[in-house]
Amino acid sequence: MIARTTLTSLGVNLFSLTAGALCLVSIFLPWWGIQGSFFGITASATWSLWGQPNQTNTSPDMIQLTQALTSSGNLILLLVFVAASISLLGSFANHNRYPATGFVLSILILFLYAGAVNNALAVACQNMSPCISNPTGTASIAGNTVTWGFQTGFYLFLVAAFLLLAGTILHRTFSRAQISPDKVTTPPFSKEA
Repeated sequence: MIARTTLTSLGVNLFSLTAGALCLVSIFLPWWGIQGSFFGITASATWSLWGQPNQTNTSPDMIQLTQALTSSGNLILLLVFVAASISLLGSFANHNRYPATGFVLSILILFLYAGAVNNALAVACQNMSPCISNPTGTASIAGNTVTWGFQTGFYLFLVAAFLLLAGTILHRTFSRAQISPDKVTTPPFSKEA
């Protein structure tokens, strides 16, 4: 309780601070992947925002998919750094616009990434007849199962977006000076106290 009171009195928006940290952590985790089980052997490939899958595959379709995800992943990576910066800045600022801007940017990033994956799949599947047509799904052919979809980094970034929404809604709780109609209270460690 003392730590919460101290951080609140210092004006730190804990939701926004946590969201910024989660944005940075999500960069290092895979955001999309595909996993298959073929005749008892399981193989998978996952892509982070850095672009390269965790396993190298020299098939032309996987090379096209990797190139498409890498080209769009660079823009998404830059936007995630911007969202993390805004989130961290918003955790110490008095203005509600920083967490709100971070939330809107985070939702935009999630939609852009989903669209980029869909576009990358369309590019990679131009020459294949049985192919993945959606960013998430499962297919089973003759007992062999293939599953594809968003991975840990994407969902962690989604959690960060919802934390920014909570930080935006509860921003007054974390503001440096609580203003009421009859008095102004300041944190105990400020110069004015």
